[in-house]
Amino acid sequence: MSGPGEAMRSPEFWELAFCVALLAWFFSHIEGHLRALRRDHTIALNPVLQAAIWLYHWFGWCPWLVPIYYGYRTVWWHGLVLVLAALALRFAIGVVEGGLKLQRHAWVISMAGLVAIPVLATVSFVVLVQAAVLFMQCATCAF
Repeated sequence: MSGPGEAMRSPEFWELAFCVALLAWFFSHIEGHLRALRRDHTIALNPVLQAAIWLYHWFGWCPWLVPIYYGYRTVWWHGLVLVLAALALRFAIGVVEGGLKLQRHAWVISMAGLVAIPVLATVSFVVLVQAAVLFMQCATCAF
């Protein structure tokens, strides 16, 4: 990378933005179903599934740690731009979801999220470490 703008044009930046956006999308679906479980006590779920949903509820804020750490390891405003990019991608995912009427299959999305969230979190961690190492190896960056 040859400068501060290069970090945001790197594939790692966009991989992180997409991972954070997908994580936020899956967490929002899980949160929506958790709210439904709180409202309607007649819904009976498998206790393991209900425990998993509650566990994911407590880690729902974790995707936003990725841009914070990215900004810490690079430059603070890179993290801010990553948040904005992830929010834009999250909005785009919501538009596609609405266009394809995926809300009809919201439980499927939530259950897929139970599997996808650990995978996306692992991928974002690996990419985050790679991006931070690449940025630190940049000889021309003077921050």
